[in-house]
Amino acid sequence: MNQNELNQNPWDEIAQYYGERTSKGGDFLRRYLIYPYVETAIDRYITPGSMVLNIGCGPGNLDNEIAGLGGNIVGVDYSHKMLQAYRSRLNGASNSAFPLQANAEGALPFEENAFQLSLQIMLLNSLSRLDYIGSETGRVLAPGGSVLLAVAHPDSIHRYKNLIINGNPRRGNYIWNTNEGAPVETPFFLWDQSDYETAFTASGLQLKATYEPLLDISQSHLIGTEMSAQDFEEHLRVPSVLIMEFQKPL
Repeated sequence: MNQNELNQNPWDEIAQYYGERTSKGGDFLRRYLIYPYVETAIDRYITPGSMVLNIGCGPGNLDNEIAGLGGNIVGVDYSHKMLQAYRSRLNGASNSAFPLQANAEGALPFEENAFQLSLQIMLLNSLSRLDYIGSETGRVLAPGGSVLLAVAHPDSIHRYKNLIINGNPRRGNYIWNTNEGAPVETPFFLWDQSDYETAFTASGLQLKATYEPLLDISQSHLIGTEMSAQDFEEHLRVPSVLIMEFQKPL
C-alpha cells in the first residue's frame, strides 16, 4: 500500500467524531466493558521502561495512562488524522515515541522482540485478514510479552444496525453517521473467536485468557439515553465485546 492510499481513507473523514465517541467519556462499550478491563491489565503488565505498541491507536485514548506508568508507548494507525490527534494528546509525554502511519495488514516497521506489550483495541474488526497481524505481533513481541485485544463479540451481529451486509452475514461496511455531512462507511469483519486464536497462535503465541464483559444493573441509567430498556436487558445477559490475552513464551 503506497502513501497516497494511506492518506486517502475513510478513517480520516471520521477522525474527530471517532475520537469523541471512543474517548473515556464516549460510548458505553468502552466506558463500561472495555476500558476498565484494559486499565487493570495495563497496571499488571507495565513497569517503568516497558515498550508498548498500540496498533490501531486512533487518538490515543489510553496512552497517557501508559506513559504515566512509565511505559514507552509507540502508536501506529492507518489514518494520519487520527495520528494528528494522537500527537496533540501525547504531546507532554516524554516517553511517547513519534506515532507512525502504517497498515496493520502488512509488515510492521519494527525489529523483532522489541515490545513487552501490544494493545489492539477494536482494531481487528476493520481488517479483511488476520494472518498478517497475528504473525507480525508475534515477531515484534519480546519473549514473555503479551498482546491484549478487544473485538466485537462474534455473537453480536444482530446489534449492528448500521451494518451493510455485502452478501455475507459477517462481512460488510459499518456506517458512521457523524452529523457532519454524508454518512461514512468503513470495512467491518465480524470474525469468529477461533479465527483470532488461529491467527495469533500460528506465530507461537499462547492464549492466556478470554473475557466477555457484561453490563450490570447499576448501569440502568443508560436506559433512555444510550439504549432502550429491552437492549439494556439483553446487555445484562449477552456479551457484545470479547477480550483476549495472548503471551509469547519465554
